[in-house]
Amino acid sequence: MTKKQLNPTWRIICICALSLLALAATVFTSYAIYRAEKDDYEKWEHVYDEYSNEQIIIKQFQKGYDKLYLRTYNRITNKPISEKFDWFSSRCSLGDSLVVYSDMKNKRGYLNINTGELVIKGTYKHAWNFSDGLGAVVVDDKVGFINPQGEWIIPCQFPVSRNAIYNIGFAFHDSLCVMTNESDLCGLINRSGEWILQPQYDRIWNPNKVHQRIYQHEGKYGIMDLYGQILIPATYDEIQDEDGVYLVINNGVMSSMDYSFRIINPFICTGTDVVSLPSGAYEEEVTSKEFVKYYINQREGIMNAHGKAIIPAIYYYVVMVSEHLFKAQPLHSDIWVFYDTNGNIVNPAQIK
Repeated sequence: MTKKQLNPTWRIICICALSLLALAATVFTSYAIYRAEKDDYEKWEHVYDEYSNEQIIIKQFQKGYDKLYLRTYNRITNKPISEKFDWFSSRCSLGDSLVVYSDMKNKRGYLNINTGELVIKGTYKHAWNFSDGLGAVVVDDKVGFINPQGEWIIPCQFPVSRNAIYNIGFAFHDSLCVMTNESDLCGLINRSGEWILQPQYDRIWNPNKVHQRIYQHEGKYGIMDLYGQILIPATYDEIQDEDGVYLVINNGVMSSMDYSFRIINPFICTGTDVVSLPSGAYEEEVTSKEFVKYYINQREGIMNAHGKAIIPAIYYYVVMVSEHLFKAQPLHSDIWVFYDTNGNIVNPAQIK
């Protein structure tokens, strides 16, 4: 007798079922291995070196994917120096060694970045790294300054807003510090807490290496000296200090200027792109040979083939809609502005 053969259809069904079972077993096994590895990772503590120098190591302890705490250790003996804390700032000013740390209750104090000691316990709501031997701290929503022993040098007397907390450095440079008043305007104080430049500006930046400060007044930017004497009036839309050169922006055009305020390059940009000529729905786009799109800090404009800006880089988006017409979309607006190829704002109905 011969063995009864399976119907071809049932044979295919059986093969498919066995294949699915094998695939399911593979997936289940892979998932089980993944879960075992994940559970093992989440179960144990992991230790990473967050910071180190010749004397100390600051280690981060982590359980699974969650940070538990930081702690400083002696590099030679590996014995702990500090109690547990949450985070710290590793950047310290030249000549200073005290940086801000936050304890496990989110209170700020000071850590000696050289020795690893928590020299001023977590007491303050906000604090900034020491500079020129003084540390700015906030008590009752006012800023003051302490010395490395935690003693008051300038009592907390300057009102501080949330905007100032996150945008003003409150650091002394050459015995002067940017400070704000109750109206959130900026001026300069000395180490006695006296105003040497009355608060009147939107913002003042810390000085650069040639002791000049960028400042902002009524939305415009200028440059002053270390003590607040105006060197360039606030007439620019923006000024950036790029370590040796100023980038100044006005009306969608960027220029470079040295620290003596001489123009190095009258027209620069942060990027360029081609301009596509308008085409039919089924035609390939053709690149314009007469115009180039240019960018300044992610804003778009158009320049011609000779490098002259005809549409300032102040727009969110610029596109060529006909042989003689561009349209530009302002930031945060759905209304388009139309330009001819000479850079004049026009009514598109008048373009032939």
